[in-house]
Amino acid sequence: MSTALLPTTIQVGPFRFTVIANGQAIANVRKNSQQGSRIGETMFTDLTITLDPDLPPVLLAETLLHEVLHCCWWTCGLPDEQLTHESGVRALSPILLDTLRRNPLLVAYLCENEK
Repeated sequence: MSTALLPTTIQVGPFRFTVIANGQAIANVRKNSQQGSRIGETMFTDLTITLDPDLPPVLLAETLLHEVLHCCWWTCGLPDEQLTHESGVRALSPILLDTLRRNPLLVAYLCENEK
């Protein structure tokens, strides 16, 4: 069992995202989504990351990282169009490094939830 708790906020650049992991919140996401099976979602209008709390720990950690990458992409102002592999990695690596450095609780959570 992990000792690291799911972070309640994550700082990405100048933006502080609130992390919400509860059944009602993810049910609302699924109801309002064209993809009814969503397990996570980031809303940039209110700076929230909503996660399914019933996921196995490793899947919850991976889903959180997936949503954090969306936050990084959005913060960089990257277009929705397809980028080349190298240009996408080049654009994301500085903001991802900054995000990991600013959020030690996030890093601890991601690294400890591997089962």
